[in-house]
Amino acid sequence: MNQTGVNAGHLFTKSNNATINNIFIEFYRGGSSTTSVGTVEGDIRTDGAGNISFFNASDSRLKQDVVNYEGGYDIIEGLQPRIFNWIDPLKPQNVKGFIAQEVQIIKPEMVGEFKLNEEDPIDYLGVSQQSLIVELVSAVKTLMNKVSLLEDEVELLKLNH
Repeated sequence: MNQTGVNAGHLFTKSNNATINNIFIEFYRGGSSTTSVGTVEGDIRTDGAGNISFFNASDSRLKQDVVNYEGGYDIIEGLQPRIFNWIDPLKPQNVKGFIAQEVQIIKPEMVGEFKLNEEDPIDYLGVSQQSLIVELVSAVKTLMNKVSLLEDEVELLKLNH
């Protein structure tokens, strides 16, 4: 296995010679050197067939105070998908996505800052696409419950007529 480290244990790359679940990058929290990397927070890996996946630590044994989240419907209702062209002509055009400033108004936690390069004085905004998954699942579950209630109402109306 090959490994590469970054001081403070924040980023490591690994190579398992293209085996199943080959981990390319692991993300750590804590640690102070390449010998003490801290706690794994997630990784980027491949299945060996060209598919890349992002994994976050999510094991129930690492969590406490777990409650259901049902706020996704309102979040998704507030988001506006867009089609746009990047100003940079080397980037893809006719892209589907979101405008970070619009998302920030609805759900600030889904937006983060970055710089285009180290010399750039401007902080640009990006959207965590992965954060959308929880919101989408919550919204779909809400809609499924509404559909079920409406189906029950229709059946009652049919019986009464």
